[in-house]
Amino acid sequence: MEAERGLVTWPIVPRVFSRQKWGTTSLMKPRKRLLVAGASSVVLYLLAPATPRLALARTEDAAVEAAGLRSEYATNPLGLDARKPRLSWQLRSRARGIVQSAYQLRVAGRERSLSAGHDLVWDSGRVASSESIHRAYDGPPLQSARRYFWQVRVWDGAGHASAWSAPAWWETGLLEPAD
Repeated sequence: MEAERGLVTWPIVPRVFSRQKWGTTSLMKPRKRLLVAGASSVVLYLLAPATPRLALARTEDAAVEAAGLRSEYATNPLGLDARKPRLSWQLRSRARGIVQSAYQLRVAGRERSLSAGHDLVWDSGRVASSESIHRAYDGPPLQSARRYFWQVRVWDGAGHASAWSAPAWWETGLLEPAD
């Protein structure tokens, strides 16, 4: 009769979902088991010794590199009039909290010489410093209207050296009145 009048009746809820089953007897035991299993797996993960493969992955993730090389606030600038251009770079790493403990700059007249590490105009050697902004060129006097290529490598707080950065360059303008 109710169906004829358009009324819909809900089926009777089985005993499984009744209020008595939501108590501590049926569902709390699986919850407690799940909590204990989860907590013990976290503890085992934290206390388990790292395998060599995991250790290698962590050091690769923590690798630091120098990027975003700039000379006098610009990327590959033309016509610099600074006799000692200030060089800057940024540190990049997948790990958090990476710090720079030292850096090394090198400058060459040709990109090929820079990559090979020969015929360098200037090599700073390893400089113990955390600074990566406005590190002044401290080599022999620069020549007018000439392109200089440079790159940097850095050491992290643990003393691990990065690879050399990708080369960057600057080109000097006319530095002398006679030029």
